[in-house]
Amino acid sequence: MNDDDGMFIKAGFRTTAINSGSYPYGDSEYHLPGDVPERVNIENVVRSTQLLLSAILDIDAHGANIK
Repeated sequence: MNDDDGMFIKAGFRTTAINSGSYPYGDSEYHLPGDVPERVNIENVVRSTQLLLSAILDIDAHGANIK
């Protein structure tokens, strides 16, 4: 619960879409001073966006009680 998605759960949102990326992090500068926009992996951003959009559309089509 101590991450980006946990705050939504703590606020009462029962359904969240977690996009956790990779661990260990694929970029050695993640959350460090060298973490600059030029280092963003655009292909990963595209795929992550598609995944999150599909999750949102699935929740919209089937409701929040997905099992």
